[in-house]
Amino acid sequence: MRNLFKKHAGPALVFAGRTVKKNERPEGAKVPLKWTEVLDRIFKVLTMVLMILYAISLLVPLFWMLMSSFKANDEFLLYTFQFPKKFLFSNYGEVLSKFEYTVTKTGVGIVRYGLWDMFFYSVVWAIFTNLIPVFFRTLTSYLICKYKFPGRDFIFGLGLILMILPIIGTGAAGLRIAKAINTYDNMLNRILICGSGAFYGFDFILLFGAWKGIPWEYAEASFIDGGGNFKTFLNVMFPMILPTSTVVFVLGFLVTWNDYMTFITWLPSYANLAVGMYMFQYNASLYMVGTPTILAGFTLIAIPTTILYLLSQKVIMAKLNVGGLKG
Repeated sequence: MRNLFKKHAGPALVFAGRTVKKNERPEGAKVPLKWTEVLDRIFKVLTMVLMILYAISLLVPLFWMLMSSFKANDEFLLYTFQFPKKFLFSNYGEVLSKFEYTVTKTGVGIVRYGLWDMFFYSVVWAIFTNLIPVFFRTLTSYLICKYKFPGRDFIFGLGLILMILPIIGTGAAGLRIAKAINTYDNMLNRILICGSGAFYGFDFILLFGAWKGIPWEYAEASFIDGGGNFKTFLNVMFPMILPTSTVVFVLGFLVTWNDYMTFITWLPSYANLAVGMYMFQYNASLYMVGTPTILAGFTLIAIPTTILYLLSQKVIMAKLNVGGLKG
């Protein structure tokens, strides 16, 4: 290899007996990597390793919870991190038979919520407290992003300020006001006002950025064909933003499905699965159940969100191939 390249008069080299130009790379010659390319490859490998380790760190606790839910209480205490010697399905039956929550409702008296009652309120709460805000934030972000009107910059700036200010500190005052105007402990009222923050929040910024990436020429083409503002939004623009809106809805659904603080603070007369599971764990000694039974309960209430996430994969990961722009 030392004699492959030889000095040659003029701006040419001799490679394996063949004369080539100085800037021409001989066929079959290995190209040395630049240090920037080496660093780029190292960064990609390290990133891949870190992502794999992070994924494992998330999956291991879930797998441990699932395996522990099939153990007897004595086996769990003695062999906490081992596979169950015998899968005990009776833990799940015990959860189904003992899982309940009792509250005192004003004007009604003692109300006892069973498993399916709490499941119903979990579904209603998780769907509507995300569907309404996502719908209004999709509309608001579309109007602020694509249309110019007086006060648009003020609304957008106010939304950014509300994201920065710790408005959660107004919760105590809001609680007093809700009790004063008789809207406290009213689930329908809580659902209806959940879309009031349609112009601020991380979801709004995410949707606003998604609208920025959609060319306005699609709407102009619809206007030329005789479409109005509403028809253009519904038939042309909204299908393009649908995957992003679906992602926002699914992520919000996963959060509100496990929301128990809102029910404890604002809706004490109602109970969803998260509240029931919280009280079931808190009163485990009264129910005479061990940790494996509690883990079985957590596994059961995680099944609906897991199914939703799996079913929404095609929509979330879909790539919309749109065309038709001229010029």
